[in-house]
Amino acid sequence: MIVFFLLSVSVDKDDDNLITALFYFKLVVAMMVLLAYNGHLIHDVSGIRSHTEIVRHSYGFMHPNSLGMFFITLIYDFSLLRKPYRFVGGIIMLLAALLVFSVTDSRTSFFIALGIILCYFLKPILSKIKVSGYVIMPFVIGMFALGLALSRYFTPDNPIFVTLNHLFTGRIGIGHEYLEQFGLNWMPRNIPTFTEINGVPMYDDSFYVDALLRQGIILFCMYPTFLLVLLKGKKFTLFHTLLFLLTFFIGTMEHYGASVEICTILLLNYFAVSGDKLEGKY
Repeated sequence: MIVFFLLSVSVDKDDDNLITALFYFKLVVAMMVLLAYNGHLIHDVSGIRSHTEIVRHSYGFMHPNSLGMFFITLIYDFSLLRKPYRFVGGIIMLLAALLVFSVTDSRTSFFIALGIILCYFLKPILSKIKVSGYVIMPFVIGMFALGLALSRYFTPDNPIFVTLNHLFTGRIGIGHEYLEQFGLNWMPRNIPTFTEINGVPMYDDSFYVDALLRQGIILFCMYPTFLLVLLKGKKFTLFHTLLFLLTFFIGTMEHYGASVEICTILLLNYFAVSGDKLEGKY
């Protein structure tokens, strides 16, 4: 979290090539992994979804979901390039999302990708509207509260929670089990990545639950505080606002929703606008 804050306040917002450089660097990394896999230097991690019998592949990445995650960071950066909007760019992203989904069967990454692509298609309209950071603040606080409350108050007998847990592929229930198992603490603790609760192997994907348990209440509260400080007194295009808020939805299901390395939109100082040459810059 400290690294995130330092990165966000230290970037040069007048550097029009920053996101371009990040995008091509990540693209080169992805190509190197795929080439290493093709050269049998890295193994494919594959698996079968029990209820669909669909074979999932990673093509050299650590896990099929890791490939989906890396694809998310690529289209995030592509959509944020300070270049004129091109409809064909959205089509390319959509086709790539379908291709990656056919390989990984990673539904979370696919739906996140669709959200980013939809924002990109609407970019010419959304980029003309400015939103105050003060308007965004309640959404940030609300998403942090919701991300924790869903798991904290989950009850398996409630049909609403059952439906939500199904939509979130079981993550709400798993988060609840982690909270019940480890409880809360003010200070950081070593919480196992994988654990067994009531004889069932579990892995908590939720950023909110995982960060709260690992970092403790004090450090966990610093993250939304940092965000509120960065939002104060700034304005953003509606396009950037929606992509920023999307990260908090990602956080309910994946750890990387709070990672500035994956979600470059978290560099709030860089994407804040003053109103000068708004359309031409974005």
